[in-house]
Amino acid sequence: MRAGMMDKQAHGTWLRSVLSALVLAAVGAGPLPLMIATPAMAQDENPFATRVTIDGAVITNFEVQQRALFLRALRLPGDPEAEALRALIEDRLGAAAAKAAGITVKAEDISAGMAEFAARANLSADEFIKALGDEGVAPETFRDFVKAGLLWRAVVRAKFPTAAQSVTEAQVDRAIAGTVTKPAIRILMSELFLPLQPGDDPDAILDEARSIKAEIENGGSFGAAARQFSASPTGQNGGRLDWLALENLPAPVAEKLLKLAPGQVSEPFVLPNAVALFQLNNLSEERGPAPAAVQVDYAEYLLAPGQDAAAVRAQVDRCGDLNIVARGQGADRLTVTKAMTSALPQDVGLELAKLDVNEASTALRRGDWTVFLMLCQRQALAEAPAPDPNAPAAPEAEAATDDGLPEGMIAPIRAAVKDQLGNKRLEQLAAGYMEELRSEARIEIK
Repeated sequence: MRAGMMDKQAHGTWLRSVLSALVLAAVGAGPLPLMIATPAMAQDENPFATRVTIDGAVITNFEVQQRALFLRALRLPGDPEAEALRALIEDRLGAAAAKAAGITVKAEDISAGMAEFAARANLSADEFIKALGDEGVAPETFRDFVKAGLLWRAVVRAKFPTAAQSVTEAQVDRAIAGTVTKPAIRILMSELFLPLQPGDDPDAILDEARSIKAEIENGGSFGAAARQFSASPTGQNGGRLDWLALENLPAPVAEKLLKLAPGQVSEPFVLPNAVALFQLNNLSEERGPAPAAVQVDYAEYLLAPGQDAAAVRAQVDRCGDLNIVARGQGADRLTVTKAMTSALPQDVGLELAKLDVNEASTALRRGDWTVFLMLCQRQALAEAPAPDPNAPAAPEAEAATDDGLPEGMIAPIRAAVKDQLGNKRLEQLAAGYMEELRSEARIEIK
């Protein structure tokens, strides 16, 4: 069972890496979120019936299902169906803008794009398509996704040809200075977890989460809902958590929470074994800069069905004690991991964010096994992680200049910052243009 779980996690990892490549390659991949609350499609509904019309262009139930499966296969946070609708609507708007501008992409360019993206996961296009097929995703879904990204990138570059080159040296200076003074943020939030067990229908759990969110937004209490529905131990106190450092949370969760006003509830997050809702209660800006990154060491010990978690906790004061508990039980029962918080599985990252060093949680499950999750160490990093001591020796460092940067690195660093600012500017313009297209379009959702 453990080996199968690890294979599935590895499978999701390379899929996520390819999606990241797609998003980074598509200049217009950052439009403002368009969250549409719609009921999930009934199982017996005609898959080729019209779900959305946009100025006469049609999106079918099948397309929504397929894009949602694609997003779910990538284990991305959020409501897969709502995100699928948002993305498909924007794909149609982008395609219409491309047609109006006389912009097309050739079939060979699409094939080359698919091959290039698959190669980022060390796969051929055929291997990548087969892997998606194992998740129920049709080849046309991946092809349409790539084509839409290529079209939108061409539209944005044609409409804003000089945007990326308009960054000034003063803006670069301010951006570099801002990386030093970026404030640390602490967040006060509440959580609600609906369990998602093997064999459960994810759409049914998502529907339940949407219903709970709607009831809260219509005057209900998040705390009361957490006490009634949440499978997390925090449900007993209404899901309320202590103050957490924002940088300790998984990046997708932190990003969406920052877009909420106090009292608002997030869209559902699909996690490996649960669907989660979060309520933002308050934010606090701390004195001093935020760390550049956070690195954690943590242990996962699998509790067998019926094994007493309290008895294990009584034997463990620190992570090293788990070696004694797990002695003779098989190598797969205890794993110790060192990782950046940005690379953690989201369910693990959320639990670790709540823990202090040498504290443990038993909120996570892996099939029939309960995970005894313990935080061994957390380190805030002001710079990039230290190199692996077993790695080949690095070349001797260049002499530093008066500003502390190696002389040969000043120009590359400034160039990289300038490119980043240019891309961000282009993304902002693309997002604004997409909102303009959406506001002018007639969109009807069935």
